[in-house]
Amino acid sequence: MSELREAEVTRKTKETDITVKVQLEGTGNVRINTSVKFLDHLVTAFATHSLIDIQIDATGDLIHHTAEDVALTIGEAINKALGERKSIKRFGFAIVPMDDALAYSAVDLVKRPFQVADLKIDKEGIEEDLENIYELFPRVKERLSQKSGTLSGGEQQMVAIGRALMSRPRVLLMDEPSMGLAPALVQQNFELIQQIHEEGVAIFMVEQNANMALSIADRGWVLQTGRVVLDDKAEALLANPELRSSYLGES
Repeated sequence: MSELREAEVTRKTKETDITVKVQLEGTGNVRINTSVKFLDHLVTAFATHSLIDIQIDATGDLIHHTAEDVALTIGEAINKALGERKSIKRFGFAIVPMDDALAYSAVDLVKRPFQVADLKIDKEGIEEDLENIYELFPRVKERLSQKSGTLSGGEQQMVAIGRALMSRPRVLLMDEPSMGLAPALVQQNFELIQQIHEEGVAIFMVEQNANMALSIADRGWVLQTGRVVLDDKAEALLANPELRSSYLGES
């Protein structure tokens, strides 16, 4: 039987005290003790999809300090558990959180995470990925010195998508990408999502704007109080009279 790959890392700064324990051959079990609710949700989603067991105990003075240092410590713990590797294992999934979840974190395209944590990842590859993100979102490059919480809603969405794409995911999970955006920005956002998909990334999206989501999707599922009530190809759903009447407000 192969040895389990697990590690425990403690990170203490003047702002935070973080301890993370990970087991890579896990089942997605989590035990999280933080004061940051959205972080609990994101870590649980990450552990579930990557089948890693994660235990976190974290305290901090400010929400964004705690969120940033938990992310760094998880990265250090995974790197330690992987052993002698040239890079962190890519699990294939990346998550774009809903609206204000990003506002509590620092923009992490300013290179601090991989420099401070020294995770021994391919820095040349990261520079190349960053340039691709800047090309996709020129506005992000103009805002590198700002915290994400000070950005506009549209700019925060750019950062959230860019951050997710930095892991070169096979599947991008998106939670309400249109929430809080002006109509013109919603249209622009969905055009970018379609472009990302056309470049080879599968996208699984939760979205209340059914018309917009189905206009770029291959397939859709309509949920009502947690149950799937309609399931079909996107073009068929858009033409479905029941959906148009009940969910798109058409008579």
